[in-house]
Amino acid sequence: MSGPPQVINTTNKPFVVAVGLPGPRGPAGPSGGEEEAVYAKRVDMQGDTLLYRGEAAVGTLDATPAWRIRRITIALDGDVTEQWADGSAEFNKSWLDRETITYT
Repeated sequence: MSGPPQVINTTNKPFVVAVGLPGPRGPAGPSGGEEEAVYAKRVDMQGDTLLYRGEAAVGTLDATPAWRIRRITIALDGDVTEQWADGSAEFNKSWLDRETITYT
């Protein structure tokens, strides 16, 4: 036999069957992460233990002060330290200046 299941009321009391109501919500997805935004990216490897990572809006020239830059250092014991140019994740640095900026 096919078709919708039959409901039998054995209590003689009225009842309501709700169909199509939303269930519990799942966890919230990522918000505000770099995975959501599309950036132009630069990576400058300086040996095995130092690299610079830069991000800016797509089409930004390397000389334009519209980059955010990180310096990533890998210690001999494998620990990784990530520092921002001038201690800020703002998009206001030139990629060409990455080696002369102060990182904190």
